[in-house]
Amino acid sequence: MRLFFYIAAGLTISGLLSAEPAVRARSAVEGARLNTADILARASGKAKSKLGAKGMAVFPGDNVVPQFVEGSYWSTGITLVNMDTRTLTATVYFIADDGSDLSVPIVGLGNSVRAIDITLPVMNTITIQTPGTTASLKQGYAYIERDAADAGLGGFAVFRQSIPGKPDSEAVVPIVNEFDDRFVLLFDNTNGFSTGVAIANSDSQTEAIPITIRDEDGQVLTTKTIMMNGYAHIAGSLPAMWPETAGKKGSIEFRVNGWGAGVLGLRFHPSGAFTSFHVISNAMWILN
Repeated sequence: MRLFFYIAAGLTISGLLSAEPAVRARSAVEGARLNTADILARASGKAKSKLGAKGMAVFPGDNVVPQFVEGSYWSTGITLVNMDTRTLTATVYFIADDGSDLSVPIVGLGNSVRAIDITLPVMNTITIQTPGTTASLKQGYAYIERDAADAGLGGFAVFRQSIPGKPDSEAVVPIVNEFDDRFVLLFDNTNGFSTGVAIANSDSQTEAIPITIRDEDGQVLTTKTIMMNGYAHIAGSLPAMWPETAGKKGSIEFRVNGWGAGVLGLRFHPSGAFTSFHVISNAMWILN
């Protein structure tokens, strides 16, 4: 997530038009909260995603940055681009693991930012960057609330680890669909490698997520159910979360019983380097 150029305001801003993006930080005092009251709009987005909308580089429901970290040698940047034919407005919310507001420093905008309102002209891009200077780790996810379900707002995030005396490590975090409800995560916890997962529940309702863990031969190792409160986030190493995966390769099937979830896989090399990867879904499952 971090190909950025800093200007005086502390944000990366570039555009093909004379108009410039506008940003406004919402502080802790304003009590910014993710608002999911517009159920009809979100349901419309889910339907379009399920049908596999064609001709757009981004899809309705692509609203979740499933891993967002700041501090203790970690930082995150989110880059957005307006690929629509009109000026777009959006709000980026930062949400902690327990579903509460996550207050983070944002370069050029302040030290206690819980949400950012963005106005982005056509073909303009903008990057929102944390400094990585917070003493303790702050972890959660980011939610992008667009002004319309089909708004052509695309982008990605990058989270980076910067430890003095070591090369920086970073991974791109895609903006994923918040409505994924059946998907598979491949894992490899052999030869010193470790797989992790980040799951974000962007809905206000508690989600029950049954999972089935299989080895390389497809044999079921165990079944479990994850309970996630509204707006909650889970991130961690699979061997630590589910010891059945330690020292093994295989797959984990997730089924979300509610709106869905935003999910990301993380792969860690024995040296400490890491990358991110998409979970896998099957279009035929839509009909099941």
